[in-house]
Formats: sequence, C-alpha cells, structure tokens
Amino acid sequence: MKLRHPYPQLFAIVFSVVTLLLATGVPTVAQSARDREEKAQSKSKEDRRDNTTVISNSTVIIHDNSGIGGGSIGVGTIYYPGRTVFGRFRDTAPRIAFISDRGGVPNIYIMWENGSDLEQLTRGNMVAWRALFSPVRGRIAYLTAPLIGQPGVIRFMNADGARPKTLVPSGLENFTDIAWFPNDDWLAGVSEQSGNPDIYLFRSNGRDIRRLTDHPAADTSPTFSPDGQKMVFVSTRDGNPALYSIRINNKTVVQRLTPESMPSVFEPTYSPDGQSIAFVAGDAEEKNIYLLLLETKEIKQLTRDTRKNISPVFSPDGRRIAFSSNRNGNFAIYTMDTNGENVRKITFGNSNDTQPTWW
Repeated sequence: MKLRHPYPQLFAIVFSVVTLLLATGVPTVAQSARDREEKAQSKSKEDRRDNTTVISNSTVIIHDNSGIGGGSIGVGTIYYPGRTVFGRFRDTAPRIAFISDRGGVPNIYIMWENGSDLEQLTRGNMVAWRALFSPVRGRIAYLTAPLIGQPGVIRFMNADGARPKTLVPSGLENFTDIAWFPNDDWLAGVSEQSGNPDIYLFRSNGRDIRRLTDHPAADTSPTFSPDGQKMVFVSTRDGNPALYSIRINNKTVVQRLTPESMPSVFEPTYSPDGQSIAFVAGDAEEKNIYLLLLETKEIKQLTRDTRKNISPVFSPDGRRIAFSSNRNGNFAIYTMDTNGENVRKITFGNSNDTQPTWW
C-alpha cells in the first residue's frame, strides 16, 4: 500500500485555521497594545505604580557625539531598537494632549489622535499651559501659574496624570516657555532671569544650568533638532520676531532662517526627521502655519485663513501636523497632512482648545 505524505494535508489545515482567525478579527500587535493602554487608563490613579504610564516606551541606546561647553549632554545619534534612526519606538497608539478651558480654568486633557476617549489630567485653580511629552519616556512637562499671562513654574507628571511634581532649577524661576531636549534628560526654559527673555538649558532634575542665548533682544520658543546638534528659536534681535538657529556646541554661530519680508513668526517645531520646521507667521488678527524646508530654504504656506492657526506640532511619524485654530469660532484642535491637505477637526464644543502635543 502506498503511503500518502502528510504535509499537504497539514498545510491545508493550518491555512484554513489562519484564514478563519483573520476573518474573525484576531487583534493585531497594535490593537493588543491599544487594549493594554485602555486597561491601564481605566485603573484609578491610586492603583498605578510610579512607573505605570499610559504611554510606554522601549529601551533606547544613545551614542553621544555632541556636547555643550563644559561637558556632554548625552545626545548624538539616537538608535531605537527595531526602528530607523531618529524614529520613536512606541507600542501603543498615538495620543494628543492639549490645553482646554472647558472646565473654566485652562487645564491639560489627553485623547486618542482621532479625538476619542477624552480624559482630564490636571485640575484645580492653577492655570496650566505648554504641556509637552518627553521624547523618550512619555512623561509630561508643563507650566503652571495662578493667573493667565503670568510666568510659571515647571511641573512633571506621568502621561496618565499621576505623580505630579515640581521642578525648581537652582537660581532660575519665572518661566514662560519650555522645550524637551531629544534625550529627555534635559529641558530648555525661557526665563527673564536676566531682565529679558533668554533660553537656558538644565537637567530634568534642575541641575547643571547652562545659558544658551545672551542677547538684549527677546529670545523665546526653543525647539531642538532630533540629533540634538541645533536649536531653532524666535528672536527680535533684528526687529520683528524671526526664526534663528544656533549650534549647541558653538553658540556664537547664529543663523537667521526666515527672510525680512516674512511677517512676525512664532512657535517653531522641528519635524521628527529634522528636515523641516513648521511655524506660525502673521499678526494680531491673522496667523497661518508655514513649513520651512531646511535643505532648500523653501517656505510653504500650509493654512490660508483670515483667522488664527497656531501651535503646530508633528505626529511621531512626521506625516501629519496637529494645530489649533479658531476658523469656526472658538479654538479647537485640528490635524492636517504636512502639505496642508486633509484638514480634520478633532475637538468640539464651546471651549478653547490649544497647544496640542503629540506622542
């Protein structure tokens, strides 16, 4: 009797099982991660440990090839396991945090990038603003003050709002803006400690303060290149606010990036690949978002409204930009492609929602 080989039958059985599982909607790796995150968010904050955050990350290996006078900061080429250079490793779906006055006082809220599952992270009578996810760990740094318009103090919290604490850099106070350095162990802060706004760099524990700008003009709105080599900021040193760039390891080299014909500029932010910068330009009544291509120096206008489009920030994959606009009345959070197309509104209601930050 001739024996039949079992492999064809075995292959047919495996193929049928896989087909059935796919048809019934087996969760993908991303879906499973999202499920884990939703379960973590459903826990009460009292049940969460110090290291339990809604946004998780993987270990990174940082190869240092940069420094700033007096010692190395610890960022050069950043390699994320399983991802390309300067990519972000994340095993959960993207989230957006933003500032909203929907409770009366501006506080920090968080949601999925499609606007679902809104959750309030900060509460109380203190005004919160400029909330930023750290580049690696996913914790949030933000500013808080008793009244709108006052300089504030720096605070940290987990991405689920748990474990808030205050950071007091030695000898520095009254901050109006902050920015994360790419390795997330350092922060930049804008302070009028010397009489006018300048930018300082310090460790996230408040130590090793280093002054990055020292000019009679106002230097504000810092943003760092993903490799940690350069900082772009806004300065009035030549008249109207314009974009400038300095090298972190050689602060004497300052380059103007936007032409004199450009209206006053605000709020620059680097793209994840370091190839472009989104920023705001306009006046008190009308502001629009632009994209500066660093290699060619070409500037593209992304929004064209007679209202205010502000606070642009890139998605982690660099394909979209979240921003705030009052084009339909009150300020709301929108997203768009980096060419200005496919604009989508993701927050609703009568509140003012501003300053999105994307993880």
